[in-house]
Amino acid sequence: MSRRYAPLLVILLLSACSQQQLRDQQSREEAVAERLAPAPAEEGPAEGQLIYMMLVGDFAEQRGDHHTATQVFMQAAKLAHEPRLARQATRTAVYTQDYALVQEAAQLWVSLDPKDVDARQSLAALLLRSGQTEAAREQLQQVIHLEGPERGFAILVVLLSQQNSAHIGAGPALKLLEELAAPYPNLRDAHYAVAQLAAEEERYDLALQRLDRVDAISPNWPRALLLRANIHNSRGELPEAIATLKRTLALVPDDHNLRLGYARLLVAAKRFPEARAEYATLVKALPENGDVIHAVALLAMQSGDLGAAERYLTKMLALPSHADLARFLLGSIAEERGRQRDAIDWYQRVEQGERYLDARFRVAMLLAKSQGVAAGRSYLQGLKMEEPDDQVRVILAEAELLSEHDAPAQAIAVYERGLRLFPDHEELLYARAMTAERIDRLDILEHDLKAILHQDPDNARALNALGFTLADRTDRLEEARRYIEQAYKLMPTDAAIVDSMGWVLYRQGQYTESLTYLRKANKMLEDGEIAAHLGELLFRMGRKAEAQQVFDAARKQFPDHPVLRRTLLRLGL
Repeated sequence: MSRRYAPLLVILLLSACSQQQLRDQQSREEAVAERLAPAPAEEGPAEGQLIYMMLVGDFAEQRGDHHTATQVFMQAAKLAHEPRLARQATRTAVYTQDYALVQEAAQLWVSLDPKDVDARQSLAALLLRSGQTEAAREQLQQVIHLEGPERGFAILVVLLSQQNSAHIGAGPALKLLEELAAPYPNLRDAHYAVAQLAAEEERYDLALQRLDRVDAISPNWPRALLLRANIHNSRGELPEAIATLKRTLALVPDDHNLRLGYARLLVAAKRFPEARAEYATLVKALPENGDVIHAVALLAMQSGDLGAAERYLTKMLALPSHADLARFLLGSIAEERGRQRDAIDWYQRVEQGERYLDARFRVAMLLAKSQGVAAGRSYLQGLKMEEPDDQVRVILAEAELLSEHDAPAQAIAVYERGLRLFPDHEELLYARAMTAERIDRLDILEHDLKAILHQDPDNARALNALGFTLADRTDRLEEARRYIEQAYKLMPTDAAIVDSMGWVLYRQGQYTESLTYLRKANKMLEDGEIAAHLGELLFRMGRKAEAQQVFDAARKQFPDHPVLRRTLLRLGL
């Protein structure tokens, strides 16, 4: 991006600088600066005098006295009629957080160099910040005049976007840009700039209207088509986004970033064969792009073409930044094919990074499967981790291994060992609580979840787990509902929490209210337990045909789900 598109001053303004002024130095150094002011002279300041002023300004700036430094730089700029010094004064003034002083410096900068677009942008940003919209409009009009309308509007949309988020708010920024664009009814860049800012503010209808104007002036302009595709995607209109992006790609087939975005949309739409073809094209064009090779390998794995996945991952092995990830995935493929020895070999060759411990955990699971649980535990206990977080992960993995091999009581003992090392650790407490529920130790579950909530009263996960368990396993329904309602307020779009709301209402006999939540949860997430809850509610409401439809679909998708199987058995289905 051009330097002019985001001048340093604007960035500094948005950063809310926080350096503390050295007030005990300010008076003395201001006095020094005042003594430096020379008598008026026809020939301007002597060179030595100007250099000395610069040294004083630099000294003040180094000491953190930005107020004095700004005053000295401004005085020097006026004496020398030098816009570079005014720019320095403006940059330095930002650190004072005295925006009247910053504005004074920026106005000096503009007066000394009226054709400097950076100066105009900086002054406009300050004027907008202080609510002087009309004065800012004049500066922005000058930006358009100096840069030309095409480039000028590109600069304006960035500046107004920054000020929009920081100071002046969405509506005023967009209104100002529309007014600035009004004198250019036949300029595509003006309409495109308004569309950009409108889209950013989620004014999608207005953005699309402006893009229609762009299309009328300049049909099939790739940038406008790309923005249109992004708007459709933001509105959840995936087919329209894909169609628009495909149209754009036909115009610029060599734009690899565009093709990558198109491939990702195809994945989001679960159009995996098409996505895989696009990624394959990208692999040919970008043979050393590890992210692209990774994506196409995953798609091949998803479609069951493990041979193709292995070929792509073998290419990844040659890329140092992606080699460990390739080894991990090659281990996953070997494991899926039943080649345990090969899988262990690949996993053990993962040397570092975020997959390192995951690979070791897979080795432990495979050893437990082939040589017994003791072998897997021994392998994990032999891992020497220095970081506390990694130590906790190893403890959790050992306990999970025991849980998966139907030894929950031993798993709880491992969690207890971990909690002695890391008292009140949230993950250890939560994991022990969930394991305790399996062996009907609700006392441990309640203790651990309440310990988490004592540390973090707004922990939605713990609130939901405690509330659901009380609703499902006890008659303490009012208490359960309070926990679940609190979790729902915190995370109303979480499918598990929505399901819990429906379940506690069902347990309280409020079937109609329960149905709303359970249907919503079932739409949000395909899950055997949620389906079991919805089916049971419908069955109890006498809507047995609907219940059977829900159960049949769930049984086909989750044939071995324990909650679903228990529910069907209890209902005699």
